[in-house]
Amino acid sequence: MNDRATALHRVRDHSRGRRLDGDAVFAGDGHQLAEFGLALGGGRIQLGEHLVEAYYRHCARILAEAEAAEQVASALQREPRGTLRISAPDSFGWMHVAPAVPAFLQRYPDLSVDIALSPAHVNLVDEGLDLAIRIGVLEDSPLVVRKLAPSRLVVCAAPAYLDERGTPREPGDLAKHNCLCTSLLPWGDAWRLAGKRGEVRVAVGGSVRSNNAAMLRAAALDGIGIAVLPTWAVAEPLRAGALRRVLAAWEPPASTIYAVYPGNRLMSMKVRAFVDHLARCFGRTPYWDAGL
Repeated sequence: MNDRATALHRVRDHSRGRRLDGDAVFAGDGHQLAEFGLALGGGRIQLGEHLVEAYYRHCARILAEAEAAEQVASALQREPRGTLRISAPDSFGWMHVAPAVPAFLQRYPDLSVDIALSPAHVNLVDEGLDLAIRIGVLEDSPLVVRKLAPSRLVVCAAPAYLDERGTPREPGDLAKHNCLCTSLLPWGDAWRLAGKRGEVRVAVGGSVRSNNAAMLRAAALDGIGIAVLPTWAVAEPLRAGALRRVLAAWEPPASTIYAVYPGNRLMSMKVRAFVDHLARCFGRTPYWDAGL
């Protein structure tokens, strides 16, 4: 316990014994009187026990905050260590979170990473997780949220499918096509598309449904149908020409990629380090959107 806290506890202990009078309580201990006088700004006062208790509690809170600040300052000078437990969406996790891990571990050799990939939003506290990566609309919760990157959506299909079935010219044409559906979109099978003339909704259906972006991408690449997919999932095949944008003048509403973590008073150094690392890796304009 530091000197300030020791002096404060002496005041509290003496006050519980009898009414506090600077001359009476501290007459036999000039050192304690000096400490108490310093804490009060040097003035001589007489306080009842309940006032001293209130004073003690107030000063204790100040000391606790000061000690917490000192701990933060000390932590900032140390390297993060231990195990960082992360939850991430399965497709995005292995496409864009996992590739960022080796450089992170090289930078912080005292850390290890445990990543659980799942489309479900798990309870971080119940599962003992430090951090989750989430995409889309977030539910109200006490979790702290940091935006990492936008998640653009595009309508796309393989050239072979478009050569065989034709290319849609207007959003309404999608109703005539085999559309690959997903439960990942908040609007379900009524695809939302925004263009210069505003937003439209088109009811679609098809032979494949999945909650996994990688599976839908594979189905689109195989020429099964038209899909709405995030650019982080289809950037490479779009650049290579393996997929082609459909209705380029119309785009589904974009989503957002977030880092979320428990709202503790002090942010864990290992969480801060990894979130900052992901933000640097993704970039202000995500690297997967370059050239699209």
